[in-house]
Amino acid sequence: LAVLVLEEGDHLTTADFDQREGSMLPRLFQDSGGQATADGAITVLQGRGIGGSTVHNTNLCKRAPAPVLRRWADELGLAGWSPEALAPDYAAVEDELRVSVMSEDDLNGNNQVLRRGVEKLGWRGGLLAHNRRGCARSGFCELGCAYNAKENAHKVLIPDALRLSARVLCHAYVERVRWQGGRASGVVVRARREDG
Repeated sequence: LAVLVLEEGDHLTTADFDQREGSMLPRLFQDSGGQATADGAITVLQGRGIGGSTVHNTNLCKRAPAPVLRRWADELGLAGWSPEALAPDYAAVEDELRVSVMSEDDLNGNNQVLRRGVEKLGWRGGLLAHNRRGCARSGFCELGCAYNAKENAHKVLIPDALRLSARVLCHAYVERVRWQGGRASGVVVRARREDG
C-alpha cells in the first residue's frame, strides 16, 4: 500500500518538548487545550501533531472493559468487537508499544494515599499498565516527553511506518473525505502555515 499520513499540526522531536505550557499547549492540542463539548461540561484534550494524543497523554494503557465490548458486539451488532475477538489485537499493540504493569516504585505519595483509601473502603484496586521506559518522573507528560520515555505512536509507530515507505504531510488540514462507490477516494486538504 502507498500510505500518506496527513496531520494538521507539527512533526515535533523530543528536543521541541520544552516542558512549558505556553509553547506546548498550542502545538500539541487542538484549540490550545481549550476544546470542549458543546455545553462546555467536558474538556476534550485532542492531540494535534504527529503522534496525536499519544504525544501528550500520560501513557496509561487500559483495555476497554469486557462488559462494554460485549454490549457493543451483542446489542449493537458490532461483529468483531467482543473481548475475545479483540484480545489478539490488544496483545499485538501492547507488545509493540511495550505495555507493562507499573511497579511499586512508580507509586508517588498521592497514589499511596489513594491505595490506602481503596483498601480501607474494601474496594478492588491495583497497579495500572503503562508504556514508559526510562521515565524521569518530571511530571510533564502532558506537554510531550523531553526524555523520550514514551513508547507511543510518535516514537514507535510513525518511525516504523516511515521505514516502510509511508510519507507524512504536516500542516495539512483535512476539510473533507471524498467518497465514490461507498469507498473513500480522496481528501480535500487545506495547507496551513506553521503559525496556523
